[in-house]
Amino acid sequence: MGDAPSQFGYFTQSEAIMKAYETDWKLYGIAELKTKIATYDSCIKELKKNGYADGYNPLSGYEEAYFTQMHQKYLDYLNLKDQAETALKERQAEYDAAKKPEIQEKRNQIAKDVLMENFGKVQEKYPAFTDKETYIIKSLYNQATYSNENIIITTLDSTVDAVDKAITLYKDAVEELYVESHPQYTYTDEIGNIYALPEFREYHK
Repeated sequence: MGDAPSQFGYFTQSEAIMKAYETDWKLYGIAELKTKIATYDSCIKELKKNGYADGYNPLSGYEEAYFTQMHQKYLDYLNLKDQAETALKERQAEYDAAKKPEIQEKRNQIAKDVLMENFGKVQEKYPAFTDKETYIIKSLYNQATYSNENIIITTLDSTVDAVDKAITLYKDAVEELYVESHPQYTYTDEIGNIYALPEFREYHK
C-alpha cells in the first residue's frame, strides 16, 4: 500500500507527496501503531456515517466522481487499519518476548560485563585495571549532550528527515570527539637573520 498508494487515499495526497515510509510499519512502535489505528478508525466511522461505505446511489445527492473518491478513501482506511493492526500484533509479540525473565537476565549480565571494574573478570587476555588506571580513565570522562546549531529538527521535518539529521549530528559529534580526544600540537620559533649562519655564507653578496 505504501509503495503504490491510490490517488484517492491518504487524504487525496498526490503520489509525489506520499512516501513509502508512512506505511513501513516496522518503523512504528506500539504506541505509534495504536495512534495510527485510532486515527484510521475515526476516519472510517466518519466516512461510513456519511454513506460512503456502500456502492454509489444516484439518489444520494452526491456526484458520482466525488462519491467514488470518498468511497476509495473508505477502502484505503480499512486497508491501512488492517495492516496497522497486524503490525501491532507482531510488535506486541516482540515486546512480550523481550520482557521474558531469561532475556532480561542476559541483558543485565551484558551490562555488568562491560563495566570497567569487571574488565579483568570477563576476559583473560588483559589484566584488570588498577585503582590508579581506573582513576585516570574516569578523570578523562566528560559526559555531555552534544548539539550543533546548524543541525536542527523542526515540526516541518518528516520522520525520515529527522532520522537523517540525527545521523548527521552523530557523525559530527564523532568527528568533534576525535579532535577533542587527541592532543593539539603547536610549534613556534624565533630566529634571527639565518644568513648570518656559516652554512649560508655562500649566499652572501
